[in-house]
Amino acid sequence: AYILLYAILLSLELLSGRGFGFYLKRSLAAFPFILSALPLLFTVPSQQWYTLPWLNIPVSQVGMERLIGIILKIWLSIQIALLLTSFSTKEQILAALRGVKMPMIFIEILSLMLRYLSIIQDEAERLLRARACRSASIPYESLKAGGGIFWRVEVSGHMVGSLLLRSFERGERVYQAMLARGYNGTPLSHEAGQFTKKEKGLLLTGLLSL
Repeated sequence: AYILLYAILLSLELLSGRGFGFYLKRSLAAFPFILSALPLLFTVPSQQWYTLPWLNIPVSQVGMERLIGIILKIWLSIQIALLLTSFSTKEQILAALRGVKMPMIFIEILSLMLRYLSIIQDEAERLLRARACRSASIPYESLKAGGGIFWRVEVSGHMVGSLLLRSFERGERVYQAMLARGYNGTPLSHEAGQFTKKEKGLLLTGLLSL
């Protein structure tokens, strides 16, 4: 089943013109989150498949199968999400969610999240720009720039804290500006898009493939 799903996904990736490597590299970012599923190897009661020699911990066969299934599902899901966001704007995605009658509260959370991510990014760029303006250039050969690892952790912690406060304050100002312009939780203007013949054909082909 996973091979068939990936065959469909790979076909779409090749048709997109971005290439297989574009989606593969970005989907690898999801693998650190898969570590949360590792305990399945040891906690699922089933037939023993392998024993870790240095710890003498049994690994279950069903746990291994579930872990592999989770890895493949996450990997394929990330690539599908990348494929969607590569050719659809956030406004189009939100409009599509409204079209399929998703609860408005979920759409509103997603809309605000996308909007405030750009605000946090702007604030982070301002912090980095300010740090660069206040820092003198020190030749690496003559003197190591900065302090040790604990000093760097402390500086980074202060920057993250400052970013949180500045983003919160700016977010409040943005929200007050939205309210002043008549924002009430729903889009003030929205035009429902219409499917073209080509899009209808692609949709039908996708449904038949599934």
